[in-house]
Amino acid sequence: MKVIDKARELLLRQEVAAFSPEIQRMNFGEDKRIYFDTFEGYAKATGTRTISRREIKDGCTIIKGDIYIILVHERLTAASRESLRSRWTLAHEIAHVFLGHRQDGEEEERQADRFASELLVPELILLELRKRLNRNLTVDEVSRLFGVSHNAAAVRLNHVFRRDFFSVYLKCELLQKYERIIQDYVKNARRKQSLLVYVR
Repeated sequence: MKVIDKARELLLRQEVAAFSPEIQRMNFGEDKRIYFDTFEGYAKATGTRTISRREIKDGCTIIKGDIYIILVHERLTAASRESLRSRWTLAHEIAHVFLGHRQDGEEEERQADRFASELLVPELILLELRKRLNRNLTVDEVSRLFGVSHNAAAVRLNHVFRRDFFSVYLKCELLQKYERIIQDYVKNARRKQSLLVYVR
């Protein structure tokens, strides 16, 4: 559970205004100096060659002392939200940083995926939404709310709702942090549902 715990600890550091926070603007704490760039931008800044998608498919993290530079192929701008693929890649690379990984073995990759899943689509929030809406969430709904691909949303829903055991670590704190946006979403969803019933 250490992986999930670390993701939740990072979530609690954030100002939550939406279900899908902008990853590049997250508060990583004073002890983690994390910067983001593209492979092309990094190559220009350092005078090195650009790494192609054939060499590294999605992204990587370069460690320089206590500085972490996360690189992706797609252009990242502070003004625009990350693409769904880049959001996952950034969350996955952030996981490697927070979990202290120094290599990319199979176990490290599985842990980074679990961390990214919890960071982008927290299981406690999914469970709370399901409880308050009194229904299962759809793949499209999760994709839209949390800013993940339909495939990632489907995998997450399948994983979370088929399990019998859930970690309650930081449950109260996390639900309190998300309370306003959960309430707003549930209220809007119920209003839309009642309008649909009325129209029929």
